[in-house]
Amino acid sequence: MPSPITVIIRSEPILNQFMIANFGQMPMELPKGHFLLNRLFHFLRRPPKEYKPKTAGINDLVITIPYNDEKNVLYNFYLSSLCEKCYLKSIKNFFHLTFVEDMNESRLSGLNIKDSIYVFIDKYDLGAQAFEALDKYYQRYSSKKRVYAHRKRKYNKSSVKRRFCPTS
Repeated sequence: MPSPITVIIRSEPILNQFMIANFGQMPMELPKGHFLLNRLFHFLRRPPKEYKPKTAGINDLVITIPYNDEKNVLYNFYLSSLCEKCYLKSIKNFFHLTFVEDMNESRLSGLNIKDSIYVFIDKYDLGAQAFEALDKYYQRYSSKKRVYAHRKRKYNKSSVKRRFCPTS
């Protein structure tokens, strides 16, 4: 049985649509053992004395907090603004990881970059406005990957040429 307590996180519409496609309608329940749920439990704290509950808007993620043995969600249901930013960053990382993974699968199957991005947009129902941002992110990702692949290896330039052997 899910708990009636929810967390409201302000986020971008693309991330909202991605999370809805992965985990269902609002208020969404994250699967038990998912790293986003574990991270959410890590960030939850007791609310301050002058706490006023937020109301959910159009661009807000509403996540239901399940009951937990380690933290009682009846008392620990508050995300500070800094914890909310950190949690949103982990959602963005999950989005980018999924995007790159799907792009690599599409590229291996023979699609070009533009068609691969459209397949990802269609799969998660993100809307046409997400194309430019995803294209820009993938171009940056591929150029960064290229730079790291061709980086020269730095050798140890110490003056000691012989190996150390503890028995001799």
